[in-house]
Amino acid sequence: SQLPIQEDETALVVWALWQHFQRYRDLESVKPLYGRLVRKAAEFMVCYREPLTGLPAPSYDLWEERRGILSFTCAAVYAGLRAAAEFARSFGELDNALRYDQAAQEIRAGMDAHLWRPELGRFARMINLNRDGAVEVDGTLDASLWGLVYFGAYEVGDPRIAATLQAC
Repeated sequence: SQLPIQEDETALVVWALWQHFQRYRDLESVKPLYGRLVRKAAEFMVCYREPLTGLPAPSYDLWEERRGILSFTCAAVYAGLRAAAEFARSFGELDNALRYDQAAQEIRAGMDAHLWRPELGRFARMINLNRDGAVEVDGTLDASLWGLVYFGAYEVGDPRIAATLQAC
């Protein structure tokens, strides 16, 4: 049996809350949510990762059709952890900020190593690991790849992003 996890849903709540805070700077409305929501969500994102790649563990895609390690989810979790780190810094929890930043960097490194596919010349939509550790690549192009840029995991000027977007 599998839990119907869509980790990007957790990450996007934290990321959206940070976007809201950056715009309105309403510390009093965010303060009660930090311990109850942000910190707990960040701990989940730090821990719910595939050990061989450092990427978020398999979850379901945006359309709840496929299960795997998805580029969109990885980018969303990267952004969610970066947002959680900023919240932690804002509340003086520097150890947590460092931990969340470190996990985000590990995810980004995992994306570079596993989701960027030189044989395709672009990012893959999704990967899965077989029992023997071999990587199965889903190179299908779809709209979810925009998350790589939108959530700040990669800059628009990155040639790998340009190649991915050009293929779309």
